[in-house]
Amino acid sequence: MTRRYRTPEELREAGIDALVAALGPVDTQRFLRGYYGGRSDYTAERLARLGHLTLEELLAQGDELRASGELPMPPEPESRPASA
Repeated sequence: MTRRYRTPEELREAGIDALVAALGPVDTQRFLRGYYGGRSDYTAERLARLGHLTLEELLAQGDELRASGELPMPPEPESRPASA
């Protein structure tokens, strides 16, 4: 049986997909910055992975993830005393 090895790009994409599945997109980006020192182009990578999502589409995806339990609800903001 012949084993086909992945190209470097295929391997990188599979690795990032595994990280996103385990950590979520935000923590994946934070994790990768620790290895790459912030030299990546976050905007270009986000565009390549997510495309041109509108704000409405992004918010709808967040609502779906929260409803499924995959994304926790954000904490309630702490109330600040009114300034005198």
